[in-house]
Amino acid sequence: MRTKTGVTWLPALLLAAGIIAPSPALEAQEQPTGQRGGRGESLFKPQDVQLGDPETGYVCIEFSPDMKYMAWVEPQGRGRNAENTVWLCAMDADTGDLMPRSGKGFKVGAVKMSDYEPSGQPQWGQDDKGFFAVILDPEGSLVVVRPQPQPDGGLSATVTRLPTPPNPSRMFPYPTRLKKPGGFVVYIQNDSDGNRQLHYIDLADPTSEHPITHGPHLKIGKKRLEPFIVDIPRWFYDVETRADGLPLVIYGDDTQPNPQIPFPVIEVKELDFAEPKPMPATVAKPLPVLFDPFPFLHRGERYIIAGVNAKASGVVVKPGVDGQYRDVIHRFEPRGRGLKNPNNLASAEPFVWRGEVYSAFQVNEPGAPGTTSAEIWLTSVLDGSVLRRISADDPSQRADPEFFIGKNRVWIFYFAHPSNSGRWQLRRADTGLR
Repeated sequence: MRTKTGVTWLPALLLAAGIIAPSPALEAQEQPTGQRGGRGESLFKPQDVQLGDPETGYVCIEFSPDMKYMAWVEPQGRGRNAENTVWLCAMDADTGDLMPRSGKGFKVGAVKMSDYEPSGQPQWGQDDKGFFAVILDPEGSLVVVRPQPQPDGGLSATVTRLPTPPNPSRMFPYPTRLKKPGGFVVYIQNDSDGNRQLHYIDLADPTSEHPITHGPHLKIGKKRLEPFIVDIPRWFYDVETRADGLPLVIYGDDTQPNPQIPFPVIEVKELDFAEPKPMPATVAKPLPVLFDPFPFLHRGERYIIAGVNAKASGVVVKPGVDGQYRDVIHRFEPRGRGLKNPNNLASAEPFVWRGEVYSAFQVNEPGAPGTTSAEIWLTSVLDGSVLRRISADDPSQRADPEFFIGKNRVWIFYFAHPSNSGRWQLRRADTGLR
């Protein structure tokens, strides 16, 4: 999902509550569970603090899979001439603090901007050499960044511009996490007719680009976004290691127009690069519409966690024998919240702590995430034992929860406009997971 600041975006303007009828089959399998909390929920009190330099804005936070580094963007303006900067810093696993405290450990350089949001922000990948981040520079070139700790305790990085021809329309690169040479990067850019399309490169031959989608696409919401910007491409990886994944990506795509539905809806497609000739396959059909789906591997099984119908409800599904993700493992919906009209459960990214799978997520008032008051929550993914709000009580624009797993506890980082004004703060919320 993308926000106005560049990490999460889910157009709340697409659907008002109740416009899409939930799938009877899916709805019948399991009602939302765990909404009143499980282990110690009534005793949990949010502990949500500001980190970093109070005079600096922080967006697009991403932690390396080994939890050693944080990549982030310092927003310093808008438009194509703005010098929005990517930084790397080390992380203290004992305290959950940035090193240095400002987060400005190594300056990577300027990040590509679109007219309304960062579009080249860092995303972490993996190959046989370890973990790396991919960004887009202002010219639209793909850049690989590999952190390098220094003997004196400082931080540096090797920054390599790939030979893929630069493209100023290129947006949102996502690399694979594979423990072997090579890998792939998917991204969005315009075709010769000016239509946005999904493309990919093989890192073994990054000079050649390959289209995934073709032709004009249905536009969604007032921002007129393509389905693969609403449901952005994501790769499968193992939630215990946050790495060691598959060359298997899911993304949103058009579905056939339905005269009974007066607006476009989205289906989820899958592309398996382990096949000699990868061909897209539909793996989740509406209705319901899965919004901002996140695929993951756990103990050899494949799952997707997603929001449902742009409402404040979520679902965890796994594929049936036909490969369709409609076998419900768990449904969840936060209750007792402070929002008047919560919508858009999104930005769920699972992780494992002491053998159990959890995920933070966000819900917000109507409007695109990052533009209205929001709350950050935590849930257990495969059952209803934990469901708790972890952000503070004040009305704030909040976006993009990211987990950080320390030595003895787990925190959720996100960025926020306290009282819906001012620069974007870096926030850290305790989860209660010890």
